[in-house]
Amino acid sequence: MPSCPALTAPGDPTATRRELDTLLDAMQLRKHGGDEQTAKPSKPLAHPLTARVVAALPGGDTPIPDLPIRFTFENGQGELDPLVRTDTNGRADAVVRQVAPGASKSSVIGRVDLDQLGLELPPALKQELDRRLSTQVARFSI
Repeated sequence: MPSCPALTAPGDPTATRRELDTLLDAMQLRKHGGDEQTAKPSKPLAHPLTARVVAALPGGDTPIPDLPIRFTFENGQGELDPLVRTDTNGRADAVVRQVAPGASKSSVIGRVDLDQLGLELPPALKQELDRRLSTQVARFSI
């Protein structure tokens, strides 16, 4: 499995910024499994909804572990694991315990939740991460 390159040592902020931009540009949130399941009212789905976060680098995809992914119903309602962290393979599995009756088609979205990282980020870096990650959504149809 490829590894993420180390960022340049302190002292060369321009090179460090360039490498950070490369890593952020390579970061992808992907739908990995559990899409298009048939929901039975008030019953759990047979399989979890799985999102995967990787850095798509020239040497191959590198999983990004311990990233918080927030799952929410975009259409319809139900009960699911709202916050799941990626494992060592970059996977986050959200169990859907029930889908409320009434909606003909429900959808769930997964997004990286920067507020749950547990890190104090400089405001400019948090804003940049928000900007880059806000468009990355894993959307699941149920």
